[in-house]
Amino acid sequence: MNSYPSVTRIAMGFATLFLLVSWSVGLFTMLPALREHLQVQMSADSQQASRSAAAELALSDAPQGPELAAWLAKRASVEHWIWYELRDGTQAKVGGGAVADDLALPGKLLRGSLVDPAWAATAGGSLGVVAASSGIEALAERVGLGLLLMFVLSISLLIGGLLILWHQMKSKLMAMEAQARGLIERDYIELQEPEIEDLRPLARALNVMVVRVRAMLDKGDREVAEIRDQLAHDPLTKAATRPAFVDGLLHSLKLDAYGAVLLVHINDIEGLNLRLGRRRTDDFIVALATILRTRLMLALGADGFVLARLNGADFGVLMPGLVPESAATQVRLIEEALQVLSEDGLTDMAQPAALGASRYCQGESLSDVLARADSALGIAIAGRRFEIVDATPDRSLNLGVGQWRSVIESALDAGRVSLNMLQVVNARGTALHHEAQPLLTALDGRQVTAAQLLPAAIRCGRSIDIGVRAIELALGALANLDGPLSVGVAAQCLEHPVFLRRLQALLALHPVVAPRLVLEVQMNDASSRSLRSVSNFAKAVTELGCSLALGELGTQVELLAILDQVRVRHVRLAQRAVVGLARQSHRRVFVKLICELGTREGFAVVGPEGITAEDQAALFALGGAGVVMPMELAASA
Repeated sequence: MNSYPSVTRIAMGFATLFLLVSWSVGLFTMLPALREHLQVQMSADSQQASRSAAAELALSDAPQGPELAAWLAKRASVEHWIWYELRDGTQAKVGGGAVADDLALPGKLLRGSLVDPAWAATAGGSLGVVAASSGIEALAERVGLGLLLMFVLSISLLIGGLLILWHQMKSKLMAMEAQARGLIERDYIELQEPEIEDLRPLARALNVMVVRVRAMLDKGDREVAEIRDQLAHDPLTKAATRPAFVDGLLHSLKLDAYGAVLLVHINDIEGLNLRLGRRRTDDFIVALATILRTRLMLALGADGFVLARLNGADFGVLMPGLVPESAATQVRLIEEALQVLSEDGLTDMAQPAALGASRYCQGESLSDVLARADSALGIAIAGRRFEIVDATPDRSLNLGVGQWRSVIESALDAGRVSLNMLQVVNARGTALHHEAQPLLTALDGRQVTAAQLLPAAIRCGRSIDIGVRAIELALGALANLDGPLSVGVAAQCLEHPVFLRRLQALLALHPVVAPRLVLEVQMNDASSRSLRSVSNFAKAVTELGCSLALGELGTQVELLAILDQVRVRHVRLAQRAVVGLARQSHRRVFVKLICELGTREGFAVVGPEGITAEDQAALFALGGAGVVMPMELAASA
């Protein structure tokens, strides 16, 4: 590759070369002309000076003798003679020589090399003169102008050379600037080494920098992509995370005409960890996610859904574009597929998960869709195994944990917690006992039932306060009632010693009516720790003189073990256990098992409120003792 020397040497070389060339050309061009001009001019000046002086010396009054030498010297000085000589007739020198010291050397040189003296005859001899009065000045002007011209030419050539060099350097520097700016746009440019030697180290450094910056940024991109992938996907199940699920739902609400959202809640995940261990629980969760993913891929295709793990116990499924008529079918198929988890022994629960779904249309708000799905999931957890809700629930009850805590605390302080009185009647309409559920009245007069209140109280840590207040009100109501009164208590209350201490204090204040009080532990949200607490609580209740019952008992076979460990007065079944009892044989098998166990252990089996007459008849036929009814309906039965 051709290369240029360093910039400094180039500049010095240009300057030296241009000066030598310009000065040499100038001098060799001007010297011959200058020599010719000097010869002509000085010859003319010398002849004129010698003739003029000789003419004056021929006059009668011309100086003679000693005065002549002084006259010649003065005239030579005035007329800028370089050299003169006056000889008499015998060729004797009268006077002469160089006029001044500064003209002595030029006079000698010029006289010897350029111009011979101009001789003129005088009265007694001859006069030779070498003069250059006006020629010397002309020479100075011409030489000065020539030198100036050569200087300007030299500078012009030097500047021109430097401009050419700068143009070469500027193009290279601009390419290096573009290379540096390209890093901003992630455009990695590698330049060839320039021909200019001084720019090569800079070019090499920039190329190395580009390579290293590219490697560094590529490594950073990979790390960021890994972090984003970790943030966007659950590390255990590889499902999407909650932000990705919400973003997908927002996108679908803008673009898709319709779709569906499904929430899957793993029942009693805390108990699974305690009973099965962390590793087997993780295997169960992975298996559940795999079943969901496989079922959805078979039904909707790989791009037809988004599976996300919302938290430790909840999964979300987004099905954009799913026609409304297909939503119930897909949810039912997913529910049936999840039963494989129990059949394969991955869990000890007959009902591994609860499913809640909601359909949506284009343009709906995110909060409305999620509120419906949450409402459906809440119903599914408390009752049937899957539920679809298409009507937006009451927004006043769709509160956060902090808002629920404020509502409950203000209601407790203001005395706006009361009892919803119900009655348990047998097949003949005879009352067996009364049932009381806590009822909260909000500031706007809206009433919050136990089904809504107890889950909210558990989430915000006020289940003990609600349970103690309900028991306090029930003890007061027993003074005006005949027979036992059952009051619902969340199973989570039994886990806290403070609840037992407050219960003991209340029962000590009502020793007369305490034996007719029945504490009905709600089992729909019971965890494994709560089940262990039930056994310990049963012993304490017996010592306190009141009775124990279990409420909201669903189809979880694992809960039946508690009936062999504690003595209960009655068991109230959950709606999911008896809805469709008259037509579904598997439900009849389960209820019959409970009734036979009740006959053997001495407890009554009670059906929930709100079931159809057909299901009531089926319950009584299987051995059920009664069903829950509102007071006014029980009176007319």
